[in-house]
Amino acid sequence: MKRFLLILILTFSFQSWTKADDIRDFQIEGMSVGDSLLDYFNKKEIEDNIMNDYYENLPSAYQKIYKIVEFISLPRFEVYQNVSIDFLMEDNKFINKTISGILFINNAEECYTKQKQIDKELSRIFKNTERQINENNHTFDKTGNSKTKAINYWFDSGDLITLICTDWSNEITKTYEWSDNLSLEIKSKEYNDFLQEAYK
Repeated sequence: MKRFLLILILTFSFQSWTKADDIRDFQIEGMSVGDSLLDYFNKKEIEDNIMNDYYENLPSAYQKIYKIVEFISLPRFEVYQNVSIDFLMEDNKFINKTISGILFINNAEECYTKQKQIDKELSRIFKNTERQINENNHTFDKTGNSKTKAINYWFDSGDLITLICTDWSNEITKTYEWSDNLSLEIKSKEYNDFLQEAYK
């Protein structure tokens, strides 16, 4: 299968792709949805980086279905600072159901500018998808001063690619030392269905 690399770089230059209708054709740091995480990391590396409390806010019936692993600032990463992957808890093959790459950015204005640039390219690539924009207050910040802007590309299959800017308030930035960030997320239909069911 031919695969393309989704890269967030300063110039955001992409290859001229004429057809893009399967998320498995795309990679973040060389990894695609549907791959086994064991092809890239050993079992200890995976288990040492699992975020055990990530799903604890879901209804109890949904807390033990998925696990998420986050790799932070690994030397092998060429584009992103952090990469996270979700897989089924009972899956001993660690098949990727989602992949997310994140870049930390100095300020929200820069984030929105980069998001606009890459969105222009994604719109050209994903001509056969439904494009959707969601702008919301970030649920973590109860003051309502932190914002998110998500641009979603829905495939007919139910798979999803999302480009998100997170603009943290000054209070959150100072308290937690968090930075505004731009993330690219690739999610399988299976995982999207899980979230929809869990949050309905």
